Parts: sequence; C-alpha cells; structure tokens
Amino acid sequence: MPTRDTAWPDGSPCWVDLSVDDLGSAKRRYGHLFGWDTDDSPGGDEGYVTCLKNGRAAAGIMERTSADEPSAWLTYLATSDVDATTQRVVEAGGAVIEEPKDVGRGAGRLAVVRDASGGVLALWGAGAHTGFQVFGEPGTVAACVLLTRDLQASRAFYEQVFGYTFGEEQGGLVTFLVDGQPAGAMHQADQLPDGVDAAWNVHFAVASRDATVAMAEMEDDTDILMSFDSPAGPEAVIRGPEGEVFNVTELPDTPPEG
Repeated sequence: MPTRDTAWPDGSPCWVDLSVDDLGSAKRRYGHLFGWDTDDSPGGDEGYVTCLKNGRAAAGIMERTSADEPSAWLTYLATSDVDATTQRVVEAGGAVIEEPKDVGRGAGRLAVVRDASGGVLALWGAGAHTGFQVFGEPGTVAACVLLTRDLQASRAFYEQVFGYTFGEEQGGLVTFLVDGQPAGAMHQADQLPDGVDAAWNVHFAVASRDATVAMAEMEDDTDILMSFDSPAGPEAVIRGPEGEVFNVTELPDTPPEG
C-alpha cells in the first residue's frame, strides 16, 4: 500500500477534491463506489470532509460555495512557494482565479489558477495537510492527466511553471517527470467538444472496472460515458449526478475487494 506522510515534491499532483451541492449524497455515493470513510471530526473546515481509505487521506469533498463554481474534481499541484508559483503562472500566460491565501487553520496555503490552455488547477503549499496519504491502490487516485488540445503548448507552460521534464510521447500521450520520476501525464485530446477548455482528469484506481461500473449504474443520475481498454488497463469514464466527470482504471493483478 503506497503511503506518504510528508509534503509532495513541487509539481506533483498531491490532492484532489470535489465541489457539490449535496454533500451528504456525494459522501454516500463515493463511499459506496471507492470504499471511503469520511473524517467529519470537529475542528475541520465547515462543509469540507476528508475521504479516508484504510484510515488515510485519499481525497476531499466540499459543499459548493458559488453557483458559478462548477461541480468538478479539482487537481492540486504541490509547491513550496504558492505565491512565486502563482506569479510564474501569470508570466507563462495563465490567469489567477483565487489569489494565494492561508486555509484550514494551518493546513496550508492555496491558490486556484487557470493554465494557458484554460485548464483549472489548484496550487498547494503544504502545512499540516500534506496531501495524499495513500495512493495507487483501489479506492485512491491512480493518476491525474491533463487533457489538452495543444500538447506542445501545454508542455511549454508546465515546463516554465514547474520545470517539468517529459518522457517519450506516444500516441499523443506524454508522461511528465518530477525529480526524474513519473508524476502524471498530458494527453492530446482532440475529442474535447468545441468551447470546452483543457481540463485535469482524475483517474481513480479500482480492483475491477466492470464491478465499479456496475455499482455506478445503480446510482441515480450517474452515467457511464465510455468503457474501454487502454495501455494502463481496463478503464471507464463516469459522470456523476452533479456533472462531475472522472475515470476509473483497473489495476493489474489486483484481486477484487471483499
């Protein structure tokens, strides 16, 4: 079980969370889908819950605070200096959505930005909350992948902001490296509809794609947009009842839970 209790290296996807109108329904739905418990203990931010897998932080869900805020899974990239990274975003052609601020009673420092291709992401400077404590196993995040219409421009933007290096591009997909280690991927996504910006897509690991799809189909207003086999393994694209889209990816050689 891959675990971590310290801050993630700069540029690493380090957290994801979801904004929803119906927090109770989302807690139940994702708890059922991924085997999550939630930390609702006093002292946390009101309207924000941490989702736990085997007692370790795996993701977050929060109440949506504005009608203009989309219901979507938001990817956080780690940085040791949120303010300086925010400035580099602007210099590289991006924009600031939420200025840097301290959050969560010492949890960390946060900014929300838009990259040069329109993709929204959060910048996270770790405090007490360091990010994922468990990852890469069923019920946790397996990967965060940037879907972009212009792969070369996105590579240039994130290289300037985070100093990414890249693996070999294959079929419009390229892995980005942090400290020489694979940390995520970017994908030339020509299938994005007209008028839809680039987006960070969260891939959750599951023991069985088909079993997870069957559970999702039992939920009201949950749609299976696509089910396919990829080089990473069997996958599905799912849209939740508030419009949030995410992938599930079956891990190789992982026996189903239960």
